Amino acid sequence: MNMKKITICSFSLALLIGLVSHSVFAVSQKNQPQIKFNKFQITSDGHQENAPAIYKNWVVYDDWGGDGVDIKIYNLKTKEDKVLVSKAGNQMSPDIWGNIVVWENYNGSDADIYGKNIKTQKEFPVAVISGSNQVSPAVFDNIVVWSDNRNGNYDIYGYNLKTKKEFQITNDSANNYTPRIWNNKVVWYSGVGGLYNIEGYDLKKKEKFNISSLNDGHQQTPDIFANQVVWTDSRDGAAKIYYKNLAMGVEKVLTDTGGKSYPRISNKYVAWVDDEGIGTHNIYVYDLKKNNSVQISNDGVQQISPTIPDIWQNTVVWMSWHTGNGDIYGAKIIR
Repeated sequence: MNMKKITICSFSLALLIGLVSHSVFAVSQKNQPQIKFNKFQITSDGHQENAPAIYKNWVVYDDWGGDGVDIKIYNLKTKEDKVLVSKAGNQMSPDIWGNIVVWENYNGSDADIYGKNIKTQKEFPVAVISGSNQVSPAVFDNIVVWSDNRNGNYDIYGYNLKTKKEFQITNDSANNYTPRIWNNKVVWYSGVGGLYNIEGYDLKKKEKFNISSLNDGHQQTPDIFANQVVWTDSRDGAAKIYYKNLAMGVEKVLTDTGGKSYPRISNKYVAWVDDEGIGTHNIYVYDLKKNNSVQISNDGVQQISPTIPDIWQNTVVWMSWHTGNGDIYGAKIIR
């Protein structure tokens, strides 16, 4: 593609420099080196798996093969696959960091958050509030964050695994969804009436921070790695992937067409879901250094609904319907 031209009308050079932290740049992929990768299949059990999350050599995911939904764990190094959580109800949407796995537990009418130490095999409750739902857990080091509707609307809450203390991050009338965490920073999207903006909170400073240069109700599903944030943004009518370096204040668009959603970011790469037609959703990866992208999922009608990929450094995992069952796949990017 050709790089979008940034037209500057009646602005002096000094003003341009002063506004650089609020500028949005388009990224050229022309004549960039091709991204190479090795793809592999993780599950082939003849039934559906979903919602993979990755940390180093560990991949956790939903397994739909029993009476309910269980959590399984796969070791990329040893190729060992085993059940991590199996009990009454449905265990879904896991996340992992270090030795800690967290997930949504559906047992009855409510959803709660539980965790398990994969080294000690000890399971523990994180947030169990009767009559309300705790969903979308994410974990980093000793902190777990999630979305919680105990107050009627969905707020963002956190829990310190070390101190065993819960804390509230948002307290407003909006609905706040899908928090993601890296170090002391938490990001999520918030809004009412179908209009959503992305927000951030610094746990150390105990204050919110701005992310997008424009919050006009069309920003959703952020993810964070260090000082880098990505999200889905349809400010111009097409859902594209945006990127912001919080330290440098530079924002840019990673995609030139719409239909993009659910981005995930690592130190060098961004993965997302690409809607390429009715019933066809593929997984793409973008190289932040080379400024180009590549499709890593198989061609064809294989992602009948947008499934969220996950990424750790140069390894991406996702669910694909390529075999007809809904299996977990992975790809290792080769620089």
